[in-house]
Amino acid sequence: MKKTSLKEIILSAIFAMDFSFKGRISRRDFWCCVVMLALALAVLGFLFQVALGSAFEKFIGVVFGFLTLFVVFQAFSLSWKRLHDIGKSGAFTLLFFVPFGLIALLVFWCLDSQLGSNRYGPYPEPNPWQ
Repeated sequence: MKKTSLKEIILSAIFAMDFSFKGRISRRDFWCCVVMLALALAVLGFLFQVALGSAFEKFIGVVFGFLTLFVVFQAFSLSWKRLHDIGKSGAFTLLFFVPFGLIALLVFWCLDSQLGSNRYGPYPEPNPWQ
């Protein structure tokens, strides 16, 4: 098996974030996307804290709000595709809103991919641009 560089992993994760609820995403790409989205929110949160009390406070607040909506939408999309990868319906993502549902989602997100094609699409390749 070919060793994958960090650059290839990041590029693969970026290509996986396509605003689509169709298809599948590998466990590795899913977790890379989750880390990138969390880092983006942390940076935005820091910038928002720095801007408090400045003339740009309202502007930064609006931008932060829209970017947070983007991240939440993207997180749902990624979870939906990750659940497809293990052969489950993406609707299980709604478990997030049920008490202790996040625990079930964490277990699902950590499961290995279903080998071969399933009803949600072909097996996700590590580097889809190759």
